Parts: sequence; structure tokens; C-alpha cells
Amino acid sequence: MSRRPEGLSLDDELMVRKGEARGVGPAAAVLPQPAPEPTPAPVARAATAATVALAPRPNPVPVTGDPPIVIGKRQTIERVFTNVRIPVEMDERLYRMMVETRRTKQDIIEGFIRAGLDQYESERRRVGV
Repeated sequence: MSRRPEGLSLDDELMVRKGEARGVGPAAAVLPQPAPEPTPAPVARAATAATVALAPRPNPVPVTGDPPIVIGKRQTIERVFTNVRIPVEMDERLYRMMVETRRTKQDIIEGFIRAGLDQYESERRRVGV
């Protein structure tokens, strides 16, 4: 067994054993911030003969109260999670379709459902139900 350096042991105040941890309130968990050190008084410089006048830099972005222009805002479409089980063979075909078309499974399934619902509704209108 290795020897521990003097002053370090498992019984130190900072060590918490398993099962002995206790919750503390937010005020007790945050350490108080140390007071900032006062800044030294500025030292007055002697006047120099040559003084360089700096021209004001132009502001690269004009500051206006108008919001920035956003092109093509995205619409948020509300979605509902629906759990559907499909046979393994259909899932494999769907995966091949994903790879070939480079579309997401979600997008492909939504397209199928949309087309099926449109077909169903048009048939109902045609029959007169």
C-alpha cells in the first residue's frame, strides 16, 4: 500500500464520503465575490510638443432601430408523434428509398400519408359520402 503525504487523508473536511452528501441552498452554494481592488489614481503626464490628432473611425454598421432583414423565414409546423409498426421488409425498402432519394424517413412517410389521405378524400367526394 502506498503511503500518503502528510496532511492528506480521506477524513479531510473537503472529502465527502458516499451517502454523506447533503443538499445546500443556492445562497450557501455560491461563494461570495471578493471585493474589487481599487484602481490607482491616473498619473498626469507632462505635456508634449507633438500631439497626434486621430480622426474618428467610421462606424462599419449603421445603428438603426429597424430589425435585421431575414430572407426565407422558416415556418413551424406543429407535429404529433404517432407510433406505427411496419414489417421489416417494408422498413428495408423504405431505407433503400431514403438512400436513393436522399430524403429523410419522416419526409417520405409524410408524403405517402398525405397522398393516401388525398386519394381517400377524393374517392369519398366522388362517391358522394
